[in-house]
Parts: sequence; C-alpha cells; structure tokens
Amino acid sequence: GLIRFGSRVDVFLPSTATPRVAVGQTAVGGETILAEFGGIAATPLVRVS
Repeated sequence: GLIRFGSRVDVFLPSTATPRVAVGQTAVGGETILAEFGGIAATPLVRVS
C-alpha cells in the first residue's frame, strides 16, 4: 500500500530478527533497513488477512 503525509505504521518482526533501527527513529520507505534475518526463512513470510 501507499502511506502518505508522514503517517505512522506498525512493523511486526519475528523474534529471530535483529533490529537495525531504534525506537522512534525516522525511517524512509525503500531506503531504511529495518532488520536483518539470519539465513533463509524455513517458511515464506506472507500476510494473512
């Protein structure tokens, strides 16, 4: 989706992810690395609606 006008968004990561940002840090979509994952995930990460 598209988030405009400085809206906020919640990001949920698996417990095995290593965060690369700090709480409250400004992130730029498509530029800021939010987290790193050690290796290849056993199951694909998908959104379930």
